[in-house]
Amino acid sequence: MASALSAKYDVTALAMTQRGGKPFFYMSPKVHFIHMDHCYGKQKNLVHKILRSFRIRKLQRRSYDQQYEDPIWGAMMEPVIRQTNPDVIVAFSLDLARMILQWTDTCKPVIVMFHQSSETVLKNLTPASKRALEEAACVQVLMKSDLPVVQKRAACRRLVCIPNAIVVPEYASSLKNKKIVHMARFNRNTKRQHLLIEAFRLLHPAFPGWKLELWGDGDPDHDTYTKYCYDLVKQAGLEHEISFCGTTRQVEEVLSEGSIFAFPSSEEGMGICLAEAMAVGLPAVGYRSCHAVNEIIRDKGNGFLCEDGVEPFAEALRRLMSDEGLRKKMGYEAKRTAEAYEASKIWGKWGILLEETASGR
Repeated sequence: MASALSAKYDVTALAMTQRGGKPFFYMSPKVHFIHMDHCYGKQKNLVHKILRSFRIRKLQRRSYDQQYEDPIWGAMMEPVIRQTNPDVIVAFSLDLARMILQWTDTCKPVIVMFHQSSETVLKNLTPASKRALEEAACVQVLMKSDLPVVQKRAACRRLVCIPNAIVVPEYASSLKNKKIVHMARFNRNTKRQHLLIEAFRLLHPAFPGWKLELWGDGDPDHDTYTKYCYDLVKQAGLEHEISFCGTTRQVEEVLSEGSIFAFPSSEEGMGICLAEAMAVGLPAVGYRSCHAVNEIIRDKGNGFLCEDGVEPFAEALRRLMSDEGLRKKMGYEAKRTAEAYEASKIWGKWGILLEETASGR
């Protein structure tokens, strides 16, 4: 986002992390990038821990944590805000927006970004966070279904839907390779790669020539869930059919070698990898119960939405694996769907929002 907007605006990007100072993806040299090495790592003092223990409810503990943590974060950000003197501040999360609005001495308009579903972001909403939503100049969500959820919880000054931006290449996958691709970090509760592995295991006897590539950050030596997935593959005897491929910066190239995109998530803010897969013409399979996935995938149009469970997911994959003509028909529709998220369209919407916010409109 910073790189795209820097083509037209002066952009400062502030990152506060405990480790690493360089973004994973390319950042334009036009962006003034600031990384603060010694960020507050939520180290609570003994008094705070003792007093916190008397807060029985989760919402009470969350509010108490914010009272302790927010001034520390605010004190870190205030010198940067004062020095850069921005026209608009885009806060990456509701937490950061709350810290800026309530613990820095700034009168600059703040736009709050949601990177998860509104249900997830607003779960255990504290009074301070609700106040931040209502004090912000604008709240930006990723999917249209998020809009009514936010409207029910807070009286925002302005609420807009702008999805994530993707590159839509001119080319598309041939859909001839017998390859299913999945791309996401390894996570048991949200990404659920184990369900895809189990589904592929059911299908393998009938489709012996097919392969499954799992792309994403996960180290079996340090992460128990990733190791669990490795063990599932080994127990099924599918080490030659299922590959753990790690991370890549060549996303389009990797996806274009596949013929189906499998996405068994339970929770997504938008599912940018899903949109990127569709951009190269891959039909997709996801769960009907998953937020955002059930908006991007049109069942029987650009892919399949299935009910929860391994067998329904396997059945949806089977239909695509067994029918190249169906893959091509749905792949064509998938690419058309992805065009709505094309980068120039999305950054154009952001440009309008930033200029209107800066001018007070």
